[in-house]
Amino acid sequence: MVHTFWGAASPFRLVWHHSDVARRHLVPGYDRSSHDLRYWRPNVELGDLLEIFSEHDIEVELR
Repeated sequence: MVHTFWGAASPFRLVWHHSDVARRHLVPGYDRSSHDLRYWRPNVELGDLLEIFSEHDIEVELR
């Protein structure tokens, strides 16, 4: 079986420029009205992404 890989392999360091934008927008309910929240799962939050990166041995520098 042939395995095809793409992207960066961990461990590595991710420098996230303009992370202030992510902090403002990756919060519960930012992109949905209260009506929509009844029917949709919560959106992905910044903390969720940082946790996933950490679990995969990716260091994140928020700038």
